[in-house]
Amino acid sequence: MITQGLSRRRVILATAGTMLALLLAALDQTIVGTAIPRIVADLNGLDRLAWVTTAYLVTSTTMTRSPASSATCSAASPSCSRA
Repeated sequence: MITQGLSRRRVILATAGTMLALLLAALDQTIVGTAIPRIVADLNGLDRLAWVTTAYLVTSTTMTRSPASSATCSAASPSCSRA
């Protein structure tokens, strides 16, 4: 099991941190999804909707760290990049 050697407090803190990160990511997606029509209107064209949406999704995907990659990251792993 992954939690071997971790105290109950650390497991709860890690779980709470992951839940908070996912909540904030979902909130961000909701706000931007609502704002995209206004952004497109400011750019004067529905033809730019795909570009705006794609730019946001690519940026969001590359900047969001996966909870799975965070869970598998350990101090003993030299290939693990800390962000």
